[in-house]
Amino acid sequence: MPRKVGRPSLYTQAIVDTILEKIAGGKFLTEICADPAMPSCSTVFKWRLEHPEFSEAYAHAREAAADKMVIETVAIADDGRNDTYLDEEGQPRTDYDVIQRSKLRVETRKWLLARMAPKEYGDRIETHHSGEIKQTSDLTDDELDARIAGLLTK
Repeated sequence: MPRKVGRPSLYTQAIVDTILEKIAGGKFLTEICADPAMPSCSTVFKWRLEHPEFSEAYAHAREAAADKMVIETVAIADDGRNDTYLDEEGQPRTDYDVIQRSKLRVETRKWLLARMAPKEYGDRIETHHSGEIKQTSDLTDDELDARIAGLLTK
């Protein structure tokens, strides 16, 4: 009998542990599933629906990945080693390309964090109400009921 060609679709603890470890380590599912030894992304999504314990562990791994990404973001922002260089005459110059690349890396991670863990890392939106609410109608409850009934019959 010929061997089946394709990715493994068998739910095993070894494959699950590998996926969770890599997710927690900051890898994206598409990267993990690009490995022929791993199941496809759609299979992993299916497993999350079929196996509640995997779904919960996957969510915890994503939280760990977000925390790791925060640490990486701070490290990128704090790393100024390549922000300057010496030109041909030995004069220090600012490398704006490197600075912009670092800024892009930080902004991309901030954007991802806001979507991965919006409650923890998303922008906080505060709404303040000012003013007052005034009642502009002096209808009684019976008059309101009659108006509503009239509108509902139309």
